[in-house]
Amino acid sequence: MVNMADLKDALAELKALYLKKNDIDHADVVEIADDYGLNDKLLARKFKESYPNGVGKFPTMDDSIALAVDRKVAEMCERFAVPLPAAKVSTIRGQQYTIICRISNYRVRKHIAVCHADGIVYRLHI
Repeated sequence: MVNMADLKDALAELKALYLKKNDIDHADVVEIADDYGLNDKLLARKFKESYPNGVGKFPTMDDSIALAVDRKVAEMCERFAVPLPAAKVSTIRGQQYTIICRISNYRVRKHIAVCHADGIVYRLHI
């Protein structure tokens, strides 16, 4: 009978090895299976069942902010009926912004922009 804790630990170790090397071969599976007293075919099958779409790396903070900026720019372009290619990236006071549009009703802070540093929408006076 298979000890579920050992199987869980072996899968976690196999995942860590996969993330480190970006690939694993049968010898790696056999080695880890032997360490935990498991059948290598069982471990390989369970690994494939656990990660059918592959093992992905966790996004970094910069990747997460970049995704948030992209989503927010698309959302603001849709909200203000601006085509996405019309939004321009500009550097203002040392920060990068994507300028979405200009609102003519306001006297100050007429431009809607998304900051690349934090992904927040601002009204700017340019």
